[in-house]
Amino acid sequence: MDQVAWDVYFQYPFWGSIIAAYIPIKALAAGLVLLSAYLLWARRLGDREKRFVAAVAFPATIIYFLLAYLDLATAEFGLRHGDTNLLGRAAQVFLTPHFSSFIAVGAWTSSLLALVTLLLFAGYVWPRINVAKTAGDWALRILGPPVALVASIYTALLYVEATARGALVDTALPVLHFLYAVSIGLLALYAAAGEKAYAKAGSYAVGAVLGILLLQLLAYSMGFYRADAIMAWRIMLTGQNPLIPAGNYGAVSASFWGGAALWALALLTSIYASVKNARPAAVAAIVLLGLGISLVEFSRLMAVQFVPNS
Repeated sequence: MDQVAWDVYFQYPFWGSIIAAYIPIKALAAGLVLLSAYLLWARRLGDREKRFVAAVAFPATIIYFLLAYLDLATAEFGLRHGDTNLLGRAAQVFLTPHFSSFIAVGAWTSSLLALVTLLLFAGYVWPRINVAKTAGDWALRILGPPVALVASIYTALLYVEATARGALVDTALPVLHFLYAVSIGLLALYAAAGEKAYAKAGSYAVGAVLGILLLQLLAYSMGFYRADAIMAWRIMLTGQNPLIPAGNYGAVSASFWGGAALWALALLTSIYASVKNARPAAVAAIVLLGLGISLVEFSRLMAVQFVPNS
């Protein structure tokens, strides 16, 4: 007989709000590093853009890194139950890493991203010290692209490893998370430099994010997902669990549709920024897109935990 666990009865979700909060912050940091590394190799990264990347990517990486660690330490659960030892135990992923675990790979990738952005920030703070500036530039050139790429998609790859949760075993998710980073990074670079091509490319990337969502909805409507994934999608879309007729998860569906609506507004705002060359509109698009990402990812993570897995 197959053993079945009903996560709906657990008081604390294993995955939830902290992950949903850090994904757009991580996308901002990784997107800026990835795109600025390309521009640096192409000799198109001006001093203004470099200062902006240093000033924004470093604090964003630190915030994201701390949130990711708190999630790894299940801080919400520990604080609720007075078990602060969880914070110390989570440090073992750094002290005794096992790189067969993608959690360890993600943790160390996050550390390297923090190092790259720290070196960039040092070059920005002490621009007259050539060693600091040179170290930051070469860290961005060499470490920046692979570290930022892995950082942008590793949460999605971690999702895919959760084989018992069908809605997360979706090859579209790594592409979606990569597009999060590219779209936010492009719009942020446009807001800093005013290069209209960045705004145009950013609006295309936001459109691609919405396009993937539409493809996922099409796959759901045509029954291409496995049974438990379809249940999770039904919770995301309607707030209803077919296995528990009395169960109502309206907050989950409201989060999903609210996030999708914010993505649509972000697309319109980014198009306006591109057409009218309006940098404040690009900032608004980043905020709308980031909030939408948090809401959609929160609904995705909650929905998969409200259906049985085996």
